[in-house]
Amino acid sequence: MVQLGIGCCWGNRRIPRLENSLRKIGRQADLQSAGMQQWVDVETRGVEAVSRPGKPFVLELRFEAVNNTPFLLTVQKIVTTVALYPGEWERFTVSESVRLPPSRDGKESGYPFYIETGIETKEGFERRTLFTISGDVTFKDCLGAMQTQWFGGLYECEPENFRYLKPLGTVPDKQEKKRGQKPN
Repeated sequence: MVQLGIGCCWGNRRIPRLENSLRKIGRQADLQSAGMQQWVDVETRGVEAVSRPGKPFVLELRFEAVNNTPFLLTVQKIVTTVALYPGEWERFTVSESVRLPPSRDGKESGYPFYIETGIETKEGFERRTLFTISGDVTFKDCLGAMQTQWFGGLYECEPENFRYLKPLGTVPDKQEKKRGQKPN
């Protein structure tokens, strides 16, 4: 009976130590997985005007999904939506499993893909066309977890030039002071 009491007392001391050790192990695992976070950069790779049967004027908008992380990832699906005109859009889906090793020695590891979209006239393209493009890339990261990452924005397109237009940034809140009014 005395021995049982000592065992219970010793066991009660071990439980908080065990819980503390498990918390530390969990925190270390979180730090390691944070250091292994992955993403896909979707970059423009050009534009070409082509003719297709039944379509007098088609644009091939070329992209590349690039792995700029130090670990292997596997692209599963890419969905791209292009807004041609207000209320008018086209959606393109590429579904295949493509392993992208890490980019090394200044050499990118990427998966090229393109979409074919049409605009009314070749003249509109030659003057300059703006597209709103959005999409997402679904990939399996190096830890085996599936992730979906969004890409998109406003893109400028003209002969020999297809590029992403960087946004100006977040619009700040504006406060105005009127005569006789104290600022908040």
